[in-house]
Amino acid sequence: MLRVIKPSDWPTIAYIQQTCYPHALLESVAVLQNKQQLAPHCCFVFEHQQQTVGYCFAHPWIDNQAPSLHQALAPNDAASTLYLHDVALLPQGRGQGLVHQLLHHLEQFTRISRYCSLSLVAVAGADRYWQKLGFTPCSISKDLNIYGDKAQYMRRELSD
Repeated sequence: MLRVIKPSDWPTIAYIQQTCYPHALLESVAVLQNKQQLAPHCCFVFEHQQQTVGYCFAHPWIDNQAPSLHQALAPNDAASTLYLHDVALLPQGRGQGLVHQLLHHLEQFTRISRYCSLSLVAVAGADRYWQKLGFTPCSISKDLNIYGDKAQYMRRELSD
């Protein structure tokens, strides 16, 4: 189940992030809260059996541009994609269809907002997973090394 983030969720979100990512990719709670403030209706925690097992931070952004890590962002009037900034699941949340629910919900928002795509940067070899969900690797001009050596910008076009 998806639900909006509550103030009491932040310690659990920080724990999940620390469990799922290497130190170089960990963002402060303040930076994650900034992402939530950009699009609170696109940021969620995942619950399974009454436990928080993951989270998602998504926000409008400019297609073919990956936002920097570790920095607060300002709203962008030129946004043309819904950017999945971070999706993390603990092992007990995997295989429950939570990401499929998330993508369905975010696609609806994306269509209503008239954005052309969903986009993300896949890290640590996760591009294979995202390809199975309809995302296609794309070349962009930005150096993605801050995301790790296997980082790949990806897009999922929305058809009418």
